[in-house]
Amino acid sequence: MFNGTGGAFTSSIYAKSGSPNVQIYNDNFISDGTVNPGADDTIVWGDGKGTFVFNNNAWHRVEGGDDWYCNGDTTSFSGWQAKGFDSVGMDVDPQIGGTLGGGPVAYQLNSTSPLINKGANLSGRVPGGVGTRDYFGNPIPNGGAFDIVAAEYTGTYSTQSNATPVAHTSFSPAVHIAAITINGQNIAKGATASWSVTITDSSGNPVSGVTVECFLNRKCVPHLKPTTIRHRMRLGTRTLT
Repeated sequence: MFNGTGGAFTSSIYAKSGSPNVQIYNDNFISDGTVNPGADDTIVWGDGKGTFVFNNNAWHRVEGGDDWYCNGDTTSFSGWQAKGFDSVGMDVDPQIGGTLGGGPVAYQLNSTSPLINKGANLSGRVPGGVGTRDYFGNPIPNGGAFDIVAAEYTGTYSTQSNATPVAHTSFSPAVHIAAITINGQNIAKGATASWSVTITDSSGNPVSGVTVECFLNRKCVPHLKPTTIRHRMRLGTRTLT
Protein backbone atom coordinates (compact mmCIF):
# COMPACT_ATOMS: atom_id res chain seq x y z
CA MET A 1 0.00 0.00 0.00
CA PHE A 2 1.31 3.44 -0.94
CA ASN A 3 -0.10 6.87 -0.14
CA GLY A 4 -3.30 5.35 1.25
CA THR A 5 -4.01 3.50 -1.99
CA GLY A 6 -3.65 -0.27 -2.25
CA GLY A 7 -3.66 -2.77 -5.06
CA ALA A 8 -2.82 -6.32 -6.05
CA PHE A 9 0.45 -4.82 -7.28
CA THR A 10 1.94 -1.58 -5.95
CA SER A 11 5.16 0.24 -6.74
CA SER A 12 6.54 3.59 -5.75
CA ILE A 13 9.95 5.26 -5.74
CA TYR A 14 10.96 6.88 -2.49
CA ALA A 15 13.98 9.15 -2.00
CA LYS A 16 17.11 7.36 -3.32
CA SER A 17 15.68 3.87 -3.57
CA GLY A 18 16.52 3.60 -7.26
CA SER A 19 14.49 2.87 -10.36
CA PRO A 20 13.03 -0.65 -10.63
CA ASN A 21 13.08 -2.86 -13.70
CA VAL A 22 10.14 -5.24 -13.25
CA GLN A 23 8.86 -7.87 -15.69
CA ILE A 24 5.61 -9.62 -14.76
CA TYR A 25 4.27 -12.52 -16.83
CA ASN A 26 1.71 -15.31 -16.38
CA ASP A 27 0.18 -13.96 -13.18
CA ASN A 28 -3.44 -14.18 -12.10
CA PHE A 29 -4.39 -10.92 -10.35
CA ILE A 30 -7.65 -10.91 -8.40
CA SER A 31 -8.86 -7.95 -6.35
CA ASP A 32 -11.96 -8.22 -4.13
CA GLY A 33 -13.39 -4.82 -3.30
CA THR A 34 -16.51 -6.36 -1.75
CA VAL A 35 -14.57 -7.17 1.44
CA ASN A 36 -14.27 -3.47 2.28
CA PRO A 37 -16.56 -1.50 -0.04
CA GLY A 38 -15.35 1.81 1.36
CA ALA A 39 -11.74 1.19 0.35
CA ASP A 40 -10.12 2.16 -2.94
CA ASP A 41 -9.89 -1.05 -4.97
CA THR A 42 -7.20 -0.13 -7.48
CA ILE A 43 -5.91 -3.42 -8.86
CA VAL A 44 -2.54 -1.81 -9.69
CA TRP A 45 -1.13 1.32 -8.13
CA GLY A 46 2.20 2.74 -9.21
CA ASP A 47 3.75 6.12 -9.83
CA GLY A 48 5.11 4.91 -13.17
CA LYS A 49 8.74 5.53 -12.22
CA GLY A 50 10.88 2.69 -13.47
CA THR A 51 10.67 0.12 -16.25
CA PHE A 52 7.66 -2.19 -16.15
CA VAL A 53 6.69 -5.04 -18.47
CA PHE A 54 3.30 -6.69 -18.00
CA ASN A 55 2.20 -9.42 -20.41
CA ASN A 56 0.22 -12.66 -20.48
CA ASN A 57 -1.42 -11.71 -17.19
CA ALA A 58 -5.06 -12.14 -16.15
CA TRP A 59 -6.93 -9.40 -14.26
CA HIS A 60 -10.21 -9.58 -12.38
CA ARG A 61 -12.08 -7.33 -9.96
CA VAL A 62 -14.77 -9.26 -8.12
CA GLU A 63 -17.10 -6.25 -7.86
CA GLY A 64 -16.76 -5.56 -11.58
CA GLY A 65 -15.19 -2.74 -13.53
CA ASP A 66 -11.51 -1.96 -13.93
CA ASP A 67 -9.10 0.39 -12.24
CA TRP A 68 -5.36 0.52 -12.84
CA TYR A 69 -3.24 3.46 -11.76
CA CYS A 70 0.17 3.71 -13.35
CA ASN A 71 1.21 7.33 -13.71
CA GLY A 72 -2.44 8.12 -14.32
CA ASP A 73 -5.77 6.37 -13.80
CA THR A 74 -7.08 3.80 -16.31
CA THR A 75 -10.57 2.33 -15.98
CA SER A 76 -10.71 0.03 -19.01
CA PHE A 77 -8.63 -2.91 -20.17
CA SER A 78 -8.21 -1.31 -23.58
CA GLY A 79 -6.78 1.74 -21.82
CA TRP A 80 -4.38 -0.48 -19.88
CA GLN A 81 -3.24 -2.06 -23.14
CA ALA A 82 -2.88 1.39 -24.70
CA LYS A 83 -0.20 2.07 -22.09
CA GLY A 84 1.75 -0.80 -23.63
CA PHE A 85 0.78 -3.46 -21.08
CA ASP A 86 -0.65 -6.96 -21.54
CA SER A 87 -1.03 -6.98 -25.29
CA VAL A 88 -1.88 -10.68 -24.99
CA GLY A 89 -3.26 -10.50 -21.45
CA MET A 90 -6.92 -10.76 -20.48
CA ASP A 91 -9.53 -9.14 -18.25
CA VAL A 92 -11.75 -12.09 -17.26
CA ASP A 93 -13.11 -14.14 -14.39
CA PRO A 94 -10.33 -16.73 -13.96
CA GLN A 95 -12.81 -19.39 -12.75
CA ILE A 96 -10.84 -20.66 -9.78
CA GLY A 97 -12.01 -23.76 -7.95
CA GLY A 98 -12.03 -22.45 -4.37
CA THR A 99 -13.02 -19.49 -2.23
CA LEU A 100 -10.98 -16.29 -2.36
CA GLY A 101 -8.64 -16.11 0.59
CA GLY A 102 -8.74 -19.88 1.02
CA GLY A 103 -5.01 -20.36 0.60
CA PRO A 104 -3.04 -21.78 -2.35
CA VAL A 105 -5.44 -24.69 -2.96
CA ALA A 106 -8.29 -22.24 -3.63
CA TYR A 107 -6.61 -20.74 -6.69
CA GLN A 108 -6.44 -23.91 -8.77
CA LEU A 109 -8.30 -23.53 -12.05
CA ASN A 110 -11.58 -25.10 -13.10
CA SER A 111 -11.59 -27.04 -16.36
CA THR A 112 -13.42 -24.18 -18.12
CA SER A 113 -10.96 -21.47 -17.05
CA PRO A 114 -9.87 -19.15 -19.88
CA LEU A 115 -6.39 -19.03 -18.32
CA ILE A 116 -5.52 -22.59 -19.35
CA ASN A 117 -2.79 -22.76 -22.03
CA LYS A 118 -2.60 -18.95 -22.26
CA GLY A 119 0.70 -18.36 -20.50
CA ALA A 120 3.94 -17.27 -22.12
CA ASN A 121 6.97 -19.50 -22.60
CA LEU A 122 9.71 -17.39 -21.03
CA SER A 123 12.67 -19.53 -22.09
CA GLY A 124 15.32 -17.13 -23.36
CA ARG A 125 13.59 -14.10 -21.84
CA VAL A 126 14.36 -14.61 -18.16
CA PRO A 127 16.90 -16.88 -16.44
CA GLY A 128 15.41 -20.34 -15.99
CA GLY A 129 12.25 -19.49 -17.91
CA VAL A 130 9.19 -20.49 -15.89
CA GLY A 131 10.86 -23.59 -14.51
CA THR A 132 9.71 -27.18 -14.88
CA ARG A 133 7.13 -27.52 -12.07
CA ASP A 134 4.20 -25.56 -10.67
CA TYR A 135 3.51 -24.57 -7.06
CA PHE A 136 2.32 -28.08 -6.17
CA GLY A 137 5.20 -29.85 -7.90
CA ASN A 138 3.33 -30.85 -11.07
CA PRO A 139 5.38 -30.92 -14.30
CA ILE A 140 4.68 -27.96 -16.59
CA PRO A 141 3.41 -27.30 -19.12
CA ASN A 142 0.50 -29.74 -19.00
CA GLY A 143 -0.96 -29.48 -22.46
CA GLY A 144 -0.14 -27.25 -25.37
CA ALA A 145 1.18 -24.29 -23.35
CA PHE A 146 1.70 -22.89 -19.87
CA ASP A 147 -1.26 -21.67 -17.82
CA ILE A 148 -1.61 -18.17 -16.37
CA VAL A 149 -1.42 -19.32 -12.79
CA ALA A 150 0.94 -20.75 -10.16
CA ALA A 151 -0.88 -24.10 -10.23
CA GLU A 152 -1.10 -25.73 -13.66
CA TYR A 153 -4.47 -27.30 -14.50
CA THR A 154 -4.07 -31.09 -14.55
CA GLY A 155 -7.63 -32.33 -14.12
CA THR A 156 -7.01 -33.21 -10.46
CA TYR A 157 -6.85 -30.90 -7.47
CA SER A 158 -4.23 -30.83 -4.76
CA THR A 159 -5.50 -30.62 -1.18
CA GLN A 160 -2.22 -29.64 0.43
CA SER A 161 -1.73 -26.06 1.51
CA ASN A 162 2.05 -25.88 1.12
CA ALA A 163 4.21 -26.00 -1.97
CA THR A 164 5.87 -29.26 -2.92
CA PRO A 165 9.65 -28.91 -2.75
CA VAL A 166 11.47 -30.03 -5.87
CA ALA A 167 14.26 -32.53 -5.24
CA HIS A 168 17.77 -31.11 -5.34
CA THR A 169 21.16 -32.75 -5.42
CA SER A 170 22.34 -33.22 -1.86
CA PHE A 171 25.40 -34.53 -0.07
CA SER A 172 25.39 -36.67 3.03
CA PRO A 173 26.78 -35.49 5.35
CA ALA A 174 26.13 -31.95 4.07
CA VAL A 175 29.16 -30.09 2.73
CA HIS A 176 29.48 -26.41 3.48
CA ILE A 177 31.97 -23.56 3.88
CA ALA A 178 32.99 -23.56 7.53
CA ALA A 179 35.25 -20.50 7.44
CA ILE A 180 36.82 -17.88 5.22
CA THR A 181 39.74 -15.88 6.63
CA ILE A 182 41.87 -13.19 4.99
CA ASN A 183 45.24 -11.68 5.89
CA GLY A 184 43.91 -8.18 6.44
CA GLN A 185 41.08 -5.76 5.79
CA ASN A 186 43.21 -3.25 3.85
CA ILE A 187 45.60 -4.58 1.22
CA ALA A 188 47.92 -2.03 -0.39
CA LYS A 189 48.38 -1.96 -4.14
CA GLY A 190 51.20 -4.32 -5.05
CA ALA A 191 50.95 -6.22 -1.78
CA THR A 192 50.07 -9.91 -1.55
CA ALA A 193 46.57 -10.84 -0.49
CA SER A 194 45.89 -14.29 0.86
CA TRP A 195 42.83 -16.02 2.25
CA SER A 196 41.89 -19.46 3.51
CA VAL A 197 38.73 -21.40 2.75
CA THR A 198 37.73 -24.27 5.02
CA ILE A 199 35.23 -26.87 3.78
CA THR A 200 33.72 -29.39 6.20
CA ASP A 201 30.81 -31.80 6.39
CA SER A 202 27.96 -31.48 8.90
CA SER A 203 30.05 -33.34 11.47
CA GLY A 204 32.91 -30.86 11.19
CA ASN A 205 35.22 -33.22 9.32
CA PRO A 206 37.50 -31.75 6.61
CA VAL A 207 36.36 -32.54 3.07
CA SER A 208 38.62 -33.16 0.09
CA GLY A 209 37.89 -33.30 -3.62
CA VAL A 210 35.67 -30.20 -3.66
CA THR A 211 36.45 -27.48 -6.20
CA VAL A 212 36.53 -23.99 -4.69
CA GLU A 213 35.96 -20.95 -6.90
CA CYS A 214 36.98 -17.52 -5.66
CA PHE A 215 35.72 -14.50 -7.60
CA LEU A 216 37.66 -11.25 -7.24
CA ASN A 217 35.27 -8.32 -7.56
CA ARG A 218 36.81 -5.24 -9.11
CA LYS A 219 34.10 -3.02 -7.60
CA CYS A 220 35.33 -3.97 -4.14
CA VAL A 221 39.05 -3.74 -5.01
CA PRO A 222 39.36 -1.28 -7.93
CA HIS A 223 42.99 -2.05 -8.80
CA LEU A 224 42.35 -5.78 -9.22
CA LYS A 225 41.56 -7.23 -12.59
CA PRO A 226 38.34 -9.30 -12.54
CA THR A 227 39.39 -12.91 -12.33
CA THR A 228 38.38 -16.31 -11.06
CA ILE A 229 40.67 -18.64 -9.11
CA ARG A 230 39.84 -22.33 -8.94
CA HIS A 231 41.48 -24.77 -6.56
CA ARG A 232 40.62 -28.34 -5.69
CA MET A 233 40.49 -29.05 -1.95
CA ARG A 234 42.95 -31.64 -0.65
CA LEU A 235 43.02 -31.33 3.11
CA GLY A 236 39.81 -29.48 3.93
CA THR A 237 41.57 -26.11 4.21
CA ARG A 238 43.21 -24.34 1.29
CA THR A 239 45.12 -21.09 1.37
CA LEU A 240 44.92 -19.02 -1.82
CA THR A 241 47.16 -16.12 -2.85
